[in-house]
Amino acid sequence: MPSEEVKVNFEVYAPSVQTGVAAPFTIMVAYDDGYGFPRNMTRYVGLAVEPPSIEPILDIKLDKKELTAGAINSLNVSIVNKGMGTAKNLEVSLNLPRRSAAMGATDVTSPLILVGEDNFWFFKLLKPNSTVNFPVNIMVDKNVVGTYTITFTLSYRDQYGSLNVETREAGLDVKPKTPSSFVNIQTYKIEPEKVYAGEMFNLTLKIKNFGNFDAQMVIVQLLTPNFFATTSPSTVNLGDLLPGAEKNTTFTVIVSPKATVGIVYNIEVDISYVDSLGVRQLTRNLIGIPLHGTIDFTIYDVTTVPSPAPVGKTSTISFTLLNRGLSSAMYTNVTVIPEYPFRAVAGSSTYLGQVDPNAPLPTSLNILVEECKDGVYPLKLLISYMDEYNKPHNLTYTVPVEVAHIKTLETGSVKKGFELGLNYLIGILLLVIVAILITILVLRRRKRQQI
Repeated sequence: MPSEEVKVNFEVYAPSVQTGVAAPFTIMVAYDDGYGFPRNMTRYVGLAVEPPSIEPILDIKLDKKELTAGAINSLNVSIVNKGMGTAKNLEVSLNLPRRSAAMGATDVTSPLILVGEDNFWFFKLLKPNSTVNFPVNIMVDKNVVGTYTITFTLSYRDQYGSLNVETREAGLDVKPKTPSSFVNIQTYKIEPEKVYAGEMFNLTLKIKNFGNFDAQMVIVQLLTPNFFATTSPSTVNLGDLLPGAEKNTTFTVIVSPKATVGIVYNIEVDISYVDSLGVRQLTRNLIGIPLHGTIDFTIYDVTTVPSPAPVGKTSTISFTLLNRGLSSAMYTNVTVIPEYPFRAVAGSSTYLGQVDPNAPLPTSLNILVEECKDGVYPLKLLISYMDEYNKPHNLTYTVPVEVAHIKTLETGSVKKGFELGLNYLIGILLLVIVAILITILVLRRRKRQQI
């Protein structure tokens, strides 16, 4: 149906001998259009084969994401080893968040307190595809609502005995214990969707009172991380919100060109309000902003050897690939798209790996020209790469290539050579005739002088 999507999964086995080699794939789709005519569509994807990781990959999961204010909450924590290596002497500790000094808070102690534990868990071994579980009891302050982040610190040794220290974060939403006013973010929107270093973006928040009572003096404050700054007021007073009422507010944020791309920056949104009991509440949320770097490919200095490209034979097209962006393109692969009159042959695809910004990279590919008329034809090149978040991208670039029949070239060369030889012969004959005439005149003059 129109606008309907269908996902198809393919399992591909990559043998270890193919490590570091570019593997081009051709995907063909055949279908009948609305008039019953058959259609075909072909897409080309280049993939790079990488060696498998044998390191432990630890993942933390919580059995629930909500806590109740004013009560002891039990969490079941699971640590899963998704890697291919064993984690030895695994030590786990938990860091709880502290209150923010923003919005007039004077107490900076943690609103979450660990109960009945010494904040240390030890596991001798965590083998691949295995899981360890342990409970965590957290007491939540009765006057706290909002989103909080707890941090787990994992320390372990891998199979080589090297010490590894990693951190994992998990977000917990604290809900009020009894029905009351509860103001939080319903939805948010980032425009443009991709945020780039050195550019501005808008963050629009839809604030809603999810409670059963009025929320008074609702104030929204945006706290930006390093390299981020608001160009609009960072604090907005929304006034009062009735139960179920919504209000929108937009913040304009600019990112420094010096910000590091490829990481997610957290913007803190604090919503303070007075609930039905006259107590000022604070709802805190963290919004992750993935920072992207621009990747802009261009191709120039295109040459073909031989030129024009002969019909029915293999030619080499050489060009320079340049990344005009600010971020490196990873696992870059360039492949010839076989469209008439060009065919892919050995050497029609090349793996370039990492292409850094402003670093010209000379590249050559082989092509075969099928039977066609002499002229200039568009040659399409598929540039496949991954960005800093390992998200794949494909770019098609078209270059003009002149093709000609080799016989036409030979006939023209012979004709031109014949004309040059004929002109050379005529010149020699003229010189000989002139020399003979001069000799005759000289001999006649001598005879007259003797008489």
